[in-house]
Amino acid sequence: MTNTTEEPIGAAQMYSCCAACGIDTTMIRACSRCRTVGYCGRDCQRAHWKDHKRVCDDAVEDKNLVKAAKAVSKNVKKAKKAGMPTMTISMTAFGMVGPGMPIPDGVPPNFGLKQAALLQFTTGGPSRPNELGNLQYEACYRAYYDDICESTSIWMTFFDHPYNYEHAEHTCGILGTLATVYRQRATDESNKECKAVLDMEEEVLKRYRRSSIGANRAQIHCCDVIEYKMKMIQNNLAFQLGQYETCMSLFRDLAGHEQKYNISYEEQNFLFMVEAILGKPPNAASLGALTENEVREIVLAPLKLPGRQRAFSEKEQQRVALLVCAGCGKSESTIRSFKACARCQSVVFCGKECQRQSWKSHKKICNTNKK
Repeated sequence: MTNTTEEPIGAAQMYSCCAACGIDTTMIRACSRCRTVGYCGRDCQRAHWKDHKRVCDDAVEDKNLVKAAKAVSKNVKKAKKAGMPTMTISMTAFGMVGPGMPIPDGVPPNFGLKQAALLQFTTGGPSRPNELGNLQYEACYRAYYDDICESTSIWMTFFDHPYNYEHAEHTCGILGTLATVYRQRATDESNKECKAVLDMEEEVLKRYRRSSIGANRAQIHCCDVIEYKMKMIQNNLAFQLGQYETCMSLFRDLAGHEQKYNISYEEQNFLFMVEAILGKPPNAASLGALTENEVREIVLAPLKLPGRQRAFSEKEQQRVALLVCAGCGKSESTIRSFKACARCQSVVFCGKECQRQSWKSHKKICNTNKK
């Protein structure tokens, strides 16, 4: 138990009664740690500690968050005055990281790659059907992922610190987006890349999960949502590869998450199938009583739908496909790393030199397709 009685309980405040015994007296004094409740004396405070501890911890955490937010706000104002992009300033357990600042001990040397990836991840926004949204920043995410792979022990030690939980949370989102790009590309090589990225995300998520033990409900919920999204990508990849046994084990977890958080029927991706396919109520009891054959029937049901002979969307595949230079035939390494001809927008080139050399052959097509 945290000792809250080493110092005076606190200055007298206006509390209606003692939180422990309920006595109404003018001698009620605040808990010196959180100041959210009052007691008539130390004995009552000690007796009530078991009931009050969680409320006290949450209140202190909220105060610390407010204090940290004010400190960040102050530094952001300084950065704005100096003309710095504020998204490149990050608070870590080991100190603040930003342009021109020395990297504190304990922070990975290439932490700037994480900041750059987060900037693109948060500004990409949701995409329309034919747009890429934040998927278009594959190159930025890949650079960050490569650095995590090269310096895994350094990054995992960084994520192990409970005060760096937000960085673990951001990283899971970035890696999940990168895995989505590879999964949608649906080539043998990209499927392997997707699996490797998901494995790394799972390692980061373990650290985030440990940091969330005893945390507030919002953080625990956020951790559960990230795990749900990661498992959904794992499920889609397994379905794409025909690994239906893996899909069966993931289905229980995914449907269980939707049931636990009471996700609306319209927003469900898995739980609704219990009723739609088996005719059973989509609740915890039905979910727990599902047999392996029933889960298999649910998992394989999409293959019976028209147009689902292939286990992935051709539109998705085309959207994230790597383009080929019209001059030399070289393929992109990441999405949109080649630029389209500014005149016709119908072909891409790996560079200006290739575009110049290809102009004679491209001229007729360019004039025809001119926009």
